[in-house]
Amino acid sequence: MSVGALLLAAGGLTACSSSSDGQASASTLQEGDCVLFTSGDDGDTAAETVACQDPHFGEVVLSSDAFFDGDDSLPDDARMTALADTACADALLSYSGLAPVGDGVRMSYFYPTEETWAEGDRGLTCLAVSVDEETTELRETSESIAAS
Repeated sequence: MSVGALLLAAGGLTACSSSSDGQASASTLQEGDCVLFTSGDDGDTAAETVACQDPHFGEVVLSSDAFFDGDDSLPDDARMTALADTACADALLSYSGLAPVGDGVRMSYFYPTEETWAEGDRGLTCLAVSVDEETTELRETSESIAAS
């Protein structure tokens, strides 16, 4: 899957770019990957996978490269968001036992854009991101949220 939009209910991150220099794209992220976000000089946000015991901002709870295969055309933003919200909330609960809001966690996701849809992107990648409960800003953590 090509990188689509990364949405964060708590605000802050709005996009993520792929890279050929070892950084992760949505298509390479797998369930259980922990992700550190960095900003480039061009203002784009890149994702790098790291060990979950190392500082990171999010953890992949769902990775599907065929999530939107049943759609003949790119769903509008409302449908895309509704489908992603439901799938990601279910995946978070299944993966960690946590609700999608609370416990210092919010859901973010990558999904196709018009450009990536035209290239065949039908994927959805859900990330549980760590946030400060008071400010809702991203915060680093060094723990996995996977259910033990």
